[in-house]
Amino acid sequence: MDKNFFNDLKEKVSETAKTAFKKSNELMEITKLSLAIGDLKSKITGAYKDMGKAVYDVHCQGATIGDVLEEKCNEIDGYVEEIASLKEKVAALKNETICPDCQHSNKPEANFCASCGKVLEDKE
Repeated sequence: MDKNFFNDLKEKVSETAKTAFKKSNELMEITKLSLAIGDLKSKITGAYKDMGKAVYDVHCQGATIGDVLEEKCNEIDGYVEEIASLKEKVAALKNETICPDCQHSNKPEANFCASCGKVLEDKE
């Protein structure tokens, strides 16, 4: 067989291996980010439970609830911001666009959000 054939074959196998490696790294990064999002959502659920218990405890003491709620709401806001940031990273890895209103991931060619219908910003 021709030496060029083997060189071409070697080059194609090398390119395929590089592409597979890159895709597996992207998938691993997406998985890490998705796990972090899940962890933050669990923290939000825990904060909701803490908030409910704190409200009830304050109610039982006959005190005002405002400060307790403010603290827990700020904690939840922090988690929500972290989730939004991680979702943006996942969308970038998947070449998707995040809707600024409902945070839904949309295909790169979409002009409107598939979830809420909002016009998506130009990506150029």
